[in-house]
Amino acid sequence: MKPRRQRRGLPGGCGKSKRSSPSGSPTPLAKAPPGELERRRLLSSTGSRRRQSLRKEDEAMQASKRSTSKKQPGGTKSSSPPDPPCLSFSALVGFAGSRSLGRQWRVLVARAVRSVGRGGRGLAVGCATGADAFVVSSALSAGLAPRLRVFAAFGPDGEGAWRCSARSGVDVAAGRGASVAWWAGGRGALVPRLRARTLAMVIAVARSGEGRGLVCFFGPGESRGTLLSARSAAASGVPVVAFRCGGELPSLGRGEWSRVLGRGVWRDAWAWVPARKGGGK
Repeated sequence: MKPRRQRRGLPGGCGKSKRSSPSGSPTPLAKAPPGELERRRLLSSTGSRRRQSLRKEDEAMQASKRSTSKKQPGGTKSSSPPDPPCLSFSALVGFAGSRSLGRQWRVLVARAVRSVGRGGRGLAVGCATGADAFVVSSALSAGLAPRLRVFAAFGPDGEGAWRCSARSGVDVAAGRGASVAWWAGGRGALVPRLRARTLAMVIAVARSGEGRGLVCFFGPGESRGTLLSARSAAASGVPVVAFRCGGELPSLGRGEWSRVLGRGVWRDAWAWVPARKGGGK
């Protein structure tokens, strides 16, 4: 599909947009988490063990909320405890890209990471070489380790890692205060585990608050993991922004890519614009 040039804003107000709120500030493209039906659709594509794990996390979160609503000694109610690591920020921005992304794109990745970090958002990323590794190293260099959430398809001792796992970078991030979700895709065969890890990151981003989004770096050749991240995020109502790093922008479903009207690094980005219900592409 040939991208159409059109002025759009970045998710969460990272750039200018034609659509503005009464106060004059950009209107966020996403205001609420996806619906329960969409969440179930994503969960259905993961393994049974991972689904059970995610459901247990939901039950634990609900139990925690119920317990904090009870009155404490002295007749006062306690404030809500901090959210789990993947929800510790009102907005979580995920990053995805090819494992073979060239080092010439490292500066671009670093600029995008710093821009998101300056906006007060949390950062989520996988554990692979290439784009994932660039995001991790950029976040650490920018002092954003406390805001970084890494979804690892292997364990803390390296079990389950493979030749495209950025194990050393993940270990360094964990040592500097980043939150690492070990075995984020569950245990089992490699390919299903990598797919489940990718969906786990998208689900965490989709569950976060206003200003959430996904930033993709499309390099030359096919990157099934990046495409899975982008399509799953778009289907969940998460704004998707992409950079062309020597590759084409693939279709994410019914909609089109539009050039972002932004500043700085976002000047070269494209935003996925879903088709309106009842018409359009």
